[in-house]
Amino acid sequence: MIDDFIRMLWEQRTDVIAMLTKTVENGKMKCEQYWPEKGTLHLGKIKVKLLYTETFADFSIRKLELIKKDEISHSVTQFHFYSWPDQNVPSSPWGLLEFYCKVSSFQTSKPIVVHCSAGVGRTGTFIGLCDLIDQARETGRVDFFDTLVRLRQDRMWMIQTVEQYIFLHKAVLVSSLYLGTYNEANEFYEKAGELGQKTSSGKTKLEEEYQNICSTSAYLESDSNYVAESEETKNVYENSASVKTSRKNRFSNILPKSDYRVFLASEPKDSGNYINAVFVQNFRHKDQHILTQLPMPQTLVDFWRMVTEYKVSLVVSFESDTSATDESVAEYLPNNEDHVIMCTPFKISSAYRKETDLWEERNLTIHKKSEHHKLVHLKSKFTDLDSRKLLTFIKQLRSYDASGKTVYMCRNGATYSGLISVLCNLMDRLDNDMSCSIPIAVGLIKSVRPQAISTLEQYKLLFDILLRYTENSNVYGNVSLKTQKTP
Repeated sequence: MIDDFIRMLWEQRTDVIAMLTKTVENGKMKCEQYWPEKGTLHLGKIKVKLLYTETFADFSIRKLELIKKDEISHSVTQFHFYSWPDQNVPSSPWGLLEFYCKVSSFQTSKPIVVHCSAGVGRTGTFIGLCDLIDQARETGRVDFFDTLVRLRQDRMWMIQTVEQYIFLHKAVLVSSLYLGTYNEANEFYEKAGELGQKTSSGKTKLEEEYQNICSTSAYLESDSNYVAESEETKNVYENSASVKTSRKNRFSNILPKSDYRVFLASEPKDSGNYINAVFVQNFRHKDQHILTQLPMPQTLVDFWRMVTEYKVSLVVSFESDTSATDESVAEYLPNNEDHVIMCTPFKISSAYRKETDLWEERNLTIHKKSEHHKLVHLKSKFTDLDSRKLLTFIKQLRSYDASGKTVYMCRNGATYSGLISVLCNLMDRLDNDMSCSIPIAVGLIKSVRPQAISTLEQYKLLFDILLRYTENSNVYGNVSLKTQKTP
């Protein structure tokens, strides 16, 4: 069968494949791998050669070359989305929207081959999304039911479950609002001017855009909370009743979602596996960033457990100095190189310290019995939302070779940590693609930590900093921009 699939690609001269399944899910084979990890793979009379792979958080892009004896070779681009469980839906529509943008950006006159495992549920939902986006663009309206009927006339069971049909509505909602928000690096100056214009409502376009993001995120959040109350998924947290009143949360209204929660190992047994921390994807990896609150006296051991268990190589902190006035913030750093923080079973020592007006850098070693874990701790010495300070600070933290995970933390684990995480993500996208969408990046982080980017001021700041970044970065040396304060 795998030979027939490759033969179909060859005979139809297919340019693009959209793959929506992992090869193996829950220990079961879902799709035979029809490309090599490297080199070539012989399938019937056709050789499949892997030219390159580019990996992102939710998907990969592979360039394949099909080779047949005595004939001209044919190249195929495979877009492989792997964040969609079988007979289920992605945790949020934001990642799938980015995937759609990548697929649709490839210009081809040939039909796109779309497949998952059975070729009906995920495949039907994605084709439905593409069709509905085209409907919206061409007619200004969409018809979900008619789309479903037409898909099932062509192939039975397309859009296989009620959950997939509901998710399709969410994905179309998000795409209708944000598909046109991608900006090239040299468009930020012009975009900033457009967003400053007032609409008939008396608000600027920037204000309306931010309000749309907040209302969309709130809608998706409230809907997911409703679904979570079903019998299968009613336990959103390990023990929701105890977590909400837990002494391990600085703020009772900022709790980690179960889909993104950082789980600690079961040792020591009396400490449990809970910490108020969530995984956030960066540009390339799914769980590379961790957002968390500053350690509390009762969570100090848990914090160092997380750092060591998840091989954290960089910790970026804001508001650390509030421990002098806020009893809920623990003293977690040594005062100097001779001072050691005792936090059984951990000992924390500092071997190097460097300070500037904006930050303090330390090399920390966490000792546990015979084990030693090293990391860099970068502490912000400012809390004002100044674009110049923040851009300088971010350039510093991006200069580290963070081979492990990066932790961003502040008092509530959202305000500053969420802002810095989004900015690093956006800069990585600009460096790689020369374009990015601020609304999609904000929507993505709000799906994980709803309290991130919680003010219009912070949303404006994203544009202002990216405008400065595109002006000053060597990557965009050929782009001539004027510095303009975002309205």
